[in-house]
Amino acid sequence: MKSFLLLLCWLLFISKSIVLTQNTGGCSIEGISDNQFNSVYLLTIADDQINTNLFAGEYSGGLEVAGCAETENSLYFDVNKNDTHLNINSTAEFKDFDLNTPKQQIPIAVVNLNCTLRCDQGESILRIQVQVRDTNNHAPEFSSKEYEFKVPIPVMPLTDFTIYGTPIVATDIDFSNQDITYSLDPEDFTITTVTTDSSKDYTAVFSARSIIQLTGTKTYTLTATDSGTPSQSTDTIITVTVDEDESLDSPTFKAISYSFNYTVDNNVPLLTPNDGAITVVTIKPSSVSKPVLTGEYKDYFEATYDANSSTIDLEITGLLPTTAESFTVLTVSVSTDNTASTPVIVYLSDESTAAPEFTSHYYLGTYDDVKKRKYADHFDVSYDEKTTSCQITVKEGLTAAELKDHYYTTIVIKAAVGEKFDTTALVLSLPEHTLQFTEILYNASYNTNNNTITVDGKHPISFTNEAAGVTITPDSTYSKYFKIDRNAETNQYELAVELPLPHDILNDQQEILWTLRASDDYGNVAETVVVIHLPETITADSPNFSQTAYVADYTPSSKTPVITVETEISIGNRDDQSSVQITLDSPYKDNFDVTFKEDKWVVSVKKAITEEVLESQKELVATLTASEKDNDSTGQAVLIIKWKEAPKFSAEYYRGSYPENGKGSIELDKAISFANVDKQENVVVSLESYSGNFEIKLDAGKWTVTVKKALEDSVVTKNTELVIVLSAAEGDNINKGHSILVLDLTTIEAGAPKFEQAYYVAQYPKDGNGQIEFETPIKFVNVEDQSAVKIKVDQYDANFEIKYSSDKWNVDIKKEA
Repeated sequence: MKSFLLLLCWLLFISKSIVLTQNTGGCSIEGISDNQFNSVYLLTIADDQINTNLFAGEYSGGLEVAGCAETENSLYFDVNKNDTHLNINSTAEFKDFDLNTPKQQIPIAVVNLNCTLRCDQGESILRIQVQVRDTNNHAPEFSSKEYEFKVPIPVMPLTDFTIYGTPIVATDIDFSNQDITYSLDPEDFTITTVTTDSSKDYTAVFSARSIIQLTGTKTYTLTATDSGTPSQSTDTIITVTVDEDESLDSPTFKAISYSFNYTVDNNVPLLTPNDGAITVVTIKPSSVSKPVLTGEYKDYFEATYDANSSTIDLEITGLLPTTAESFTVLTVSVSTDNTASTPVIVYLSDESTAAPEFTSHYYLGTYDDVKKRKYADHFDVSYDEKTTSCQITVKEGLTAAELKDHYYTTIVIKAAVGEKFDTTALVLSLPEHTLQFTEILYNASYNTNNNTITVDGKHPISFTNEAAGVTITPDSTYSKYFKIDRNAETNQYELAVELPLPHDILNDQQEILWTLRASDDYGNVAETVVVIHLPETITADSPNFSQTAYVADYTPSSKTPVITVETEISIGNRDDQSSVQITLDSPYKDNFDVTFKEDKWVVSVKKAITEEVLESQKELVATLTASEKDNDSTGQAVLIIKWKEAPKFSAEYYRGSYPENGKGSIELDKAISFANVDKQENVVVSLESYSGNFEIKLDAGKWTVTVKKALEDSVVTKNTELVIVLSAAEGDNINKGHSILVLDLTTIEAGAPKFEQAYYVAQYPKDGNGQIEFETPIKFVNVEDQSAVKIKVDQYDANFEIKYSSDKWNVDIKKEA
């Protein structure tokens, strides 16, 4: 309506400013009356009608077009006559009308033509006014087909990466277009548009939503949409690469740990990887330092780095001492801007001589992560001669990094008398570390009189357990107004006002949502939302949710995850729900989508929640934001996403003995069960290693471990026990619980022949000829056909030969020793 009134006033101004004249030449043209000669002859045209006839009127008598006085934009139209008609046409130059017409708010531009016509009685002046309508027939055009930026990493919040290259500008030549809106995929940045009232150029200004850490090239699609009707859109590609020279790199290793097998063949040491190449994840592969090795036997190994593949090659440089234990642990470290390390376990062939013997080749225990204990990697082992037992105590606790993502750890204990020793392994079940707020939603009140904020005393902000090294990072939206601090006496967190809330927030909203994100030394994360209620006198024009919080049940599945909201989402103060757009905050917008379908709001799964999040948390807290076109005020609510807890094993570990014949079932010291599962038959238990050798099934209400395939001899001879991680999932739910299965291998009769005695005694004949008689005959306890065995005398095979004849082993003297 405003545009119409403005146009009407303008036309009235134009008409009053024209000096009226008579049709003094007596021209007679069909469609043009004498009154129109006395005023203005109006024509309308759309801006896309190029080379188009606007008027054709038959004339009578003489007629000559003497010419049209040049006015602004007159080149876009041509007035001419043929034998019968007067014609007014748009020209080929009319295609540039939008380009050359200044930007204006009214979608109609005016061109005036003053044409002199010579007729029978003299000259007449025909004043023609052409009104050109903007049809928004031009899409925005970017200043470049593609944009490339080389950016230092990480990109910090609110940073605009276009400062590292050419500004991104889109131009819309349609003369009445007033704005361009930008959208980005993926939505790592918010974008605002900068322009002026007279400019047809619109610059995109980017602002990072959160910290962005890239390890390689990332491509974005930027869409520019104009404000015309119908709207027009254009896409461009933005390529962001990492500026290695200016970036801050924090390298990591692809795997948590790596292992190798060390063997000796003909006195030549060999090293075989079990987990593939040691791989470094970095944005500066060419700047990785020479790998540094630490550990007891580091001098027997050499590590080299390949920048092309970002891998580390570990080589053995010499034979390890015979006193080495069953395995040794190395640490490999590399540096760029920061340093990363990974443990490398090297399993050694067992060549140790009999020595003090432990009663078992392995022991089981649990590690208590005492809250007040400092973290380090030290254990004390003391030996009591009276009880002939070892006492193991924690000197200082394990570090958070060592506890994170591990279900157990193994400590090798060595007992020695002189140079003779024995080793055993202590398998420690590690505690599960979780980080969780006591509430997923806290309520607080803001007082405008004294600028204070008070948390509901019944539900203070705290954690379910006293976690170590917790850092709380609030959402930056309101961080300048509020702060959060821990009260050391109560172990609770308190809120305080830093700056008073501005009037635009107080006037537009009834409550605001402040998201708190917590992290600890173990890498766990937790989230909660503080609903800050503003004074009731405040009114808001924002689209308000009918509830402050909604609860949804998430069912993680290996097929298609499903999310179901318990109470239907609605905007309480809007009759037309479809006019509202609901979005989720950035941490979860890639996982879920909120759309209005079939007269209701529907939450759907776009991308499954990762197993790491499912195992470390019990629920997520996402912020819903409701917005409308042409309304700067928004409404907010909380979406609490919960999922069923993973099956919880009845014990932290189970143990059993591998059968001697490598067949049948394995008896466990404790029965496997799940306290939080109603139907045990819905649970699937799997082994994360050796699944080709064993399986676990529920048989007649009892979980049974059976041997599918006998272990290889190499596994039996190199290990005294196997430590296998068990995982349990319910149905298609990918959320898994874990425990440990320890299998004792010391009861197995290995595949190699085993002598009945550790040594045999014989007398060497004085004349050095004939046979040697043993006081006790040589026998093998695990071989039925003794003659199938071949015996070799190390170092003296040129002097003696052992043969089986007459049901016994005989030693013949080949050459005098």
